[in-house]
Amino acid sequence: MYLTIESVLSTCPDKETLDVQEQDSVVDTIYRFCRHRTVDPRTCVLRNEKGQALDPTYSLSLCGIKDGDTVYLGESAMEQAPATKTCDVRCAVIAAAAALIGTIGLIAVCVSQGWTSSLSDQYGIVLDAGSTHTQLFVYRWPGLRRNNTAATVTQVASCRAEGSGIAQYSDDPTKAGPSLDGCLSTVAMTAVPAHARADTPIYLGATAGMRLLRERSSETSTQIMTSVKTTLRHYPFQFEPVQARIISGMEEGSFSWVTVNYLVGNFENNVQSLSPTTYGALDMGGASTQITFVPPSDVTIPLEDATLLRVYGVDYHVYAHSFLCYGRVEAERRFFANLVVEGNYTSEVENPCAPSGYNLTLPASYLFEAPCSQGRQALLAWGSEVTLPYHIDAAVTNFTMVGSSSYADCVAHVDKLFNFSQACDYASCSFNGVYQPSLHGKFQSSTQQSAPIAVRHGRRCKTSQAHC
Repeated sequence: MYLTIESVLSTCPDKETLDVQEQDSVVDTIYRFCRHRTVDPRTCVLRNEKGQALDPTYSLSLCGIKDGDTVYLGESAMEQAPATKTCDVRCAVIAAAAALIGTIGLIAVCVSQGWTSSLSDQYGIVLDAGSTHTQLFVYRWPGLRRNNTAATVTQVASCRAEGSGIAQYSDDPTKAGPSLDGCLSTVAMTAVPAHARADTPIYLGATAGMRLLRERSSETSTQIMTSVKTTLRHYPFQFEPVQARIISGMEEGSFSWVTVNYLVGNFENNVQSLSPTTYGALDMGGASTQITFVPPSDVTIPLEDATLLRVYGVDYHVYAHSFLCYGRVEAERRFFANLVVEGNYTSEVENPCAPSGYNLTLPASYLFEAPCSQGRQALLAWGSEVTLPYHIDAAVTNFTMVGSSSYADCVAHVDKLFNFSQACDYASCSFNGVYQPSLHGKFQSSTQQSAPIAVRHGRRCKTSQAHC
């Protein structure tokens, strides 16, 4: 969609129409407009045509921005925006599940100043539509509390929807929505009391599986999301179409970072601190992997990897990058396909990373006809495609991976998934020429388990609170 941004800054009166996506965040849109202008995006705020400041952490669609709208860039975002408002309970609830954090019971929550609560407990429902499955979560938080205080949100129920993720319904998109009925009609309707249902927001955040499908067929992904929205409308919960969407990789990483730091208590501790402390977050899904952390204050983050988050009134300038096709399922798929190619397409292929005696048979179509094997995403992620010779029919051919349990060979083959020698246009890169600041602080995964991370340059590992 097209969005016109008109700057009312005295130092930079200007106007530009940008081609944006509805899932783009407000802060990313500000950074994009300011990229080639002598304006510090951290001091700016976007306002809609009614003069209302847009929350920088929200997507354009969640702020009600539509195709053809005009927004206005002004000064002092943090003082003028309802920006004492960082995210309300509903914002935090969708953050919880969108980052693939299904097992945690508490999520990061912040309440805007002047927010009036009810006496009854309140509820929120989130569907995390990942690449391998969709999980439903029901959360509850106390309705009565003082203004400007944080609420503890408790997970009261969860349910795994049928099927292996809504993206898997590409052959018949109309089945995507009904696949959620089992969890909605039993768990959600049971966990939320009847009197609270009309005021209970329900969200669905689709992650990398749907991002990949959208790359391959935007029409199919739209049909799937339409089916999902149709199903959600049938239930007596509070729902608007913008509450079911495909989230970006940066959002996914940022939500994971918020969750990790809430769980360890950093946000509350940072309110009165002159030197805020945060943990970095690692989030591996089925189709993508995210790394998110706050680098030292003197580090300038490229705009495409920078996001501004405000939690409990404290600003955090966060580095976030999502590696599409580097989730567990897609990286493993590429690994197996590489083994088949190097094995000259024989029916049995040696897998040095599997124990001796372990066999796994996979269809050729599974290995070679996925977006991370062929097409634009394969080229972006790996720099090359993996293909079958023309004389092999993918529809009827299978390959069996035979375990050989060879550590050295396993490491050598896994190494081929990463390009550590690609030219880096920045001071430091992780792999594939992707910018990454030097690691800073401790890291945890979004499943509450500590997780190491390393940056490799050639054959040498550099680590910070991590090991190789």
